[in-house]
Amino acid sequence: MQFDKSLPLKSYMCLISQLSRNHSAILMQLHTGHTPLNAHLFRIKCLETPVCSHCWGLIVESMQHFLLKCPHYDYKWFAHLTCILRREAESIPHLLSAPNALKHLTKYIDMTKRFTLSLNTAPTAHHQMNLLPTCTHMGHH
Repeated sequence: MQFDKSLPLKSYMCLISQLSRNHSAILMQLHTGHTPLNAHLFRIKCLETPVCSHCWGLIVESMQHFLLKCPHYDYKWFAHLTCILRREAESIPHLLSAPNALKHLTKYIDMTKRFTLSLNTAPTAHHQMNLLPTCTHMGHH
C-alpha cells in the first residue's frame, strides 16, 4: 500500500486549493495509489488483469507506467510535461507536489482521458481475454 506522509499538511491543502475539485480528487488518488489504473483495480479485484490495455499484455498499468512510460501517451507526455518541465517531468514526487508541475500534470491527465473512464466502461480486448502479464518490465522513454 502506498501512503504519502505529507498528507494532509497545510502545504498540501494550499497546493490543492488552486485545483478544481476533480483535479484535487485525481491528485489524492495518485498520492494514495487508489487510482482507476489497472494495477490498483486488479489489486482490489475489480479487474482480472493488471496489464496496460495499450501495451499488448506485457506491462502492468501502474502509476509509474501511466505517468512516465506508456508509449500510447508518448506525444501527450512530451507535449504537456517534458517540453515544459524538462528532466523534472521524470520525477513523480515533483509532478505530484510542485505547484508549477501540477498545472501541466492535470493537462496531461485530461488529455489522456484515462481518469474519466469508470468501472462501467466496457473492458478492452485485453481484459476480455483475461491475459495475465508475462513480463513486468517497464520500458523507458
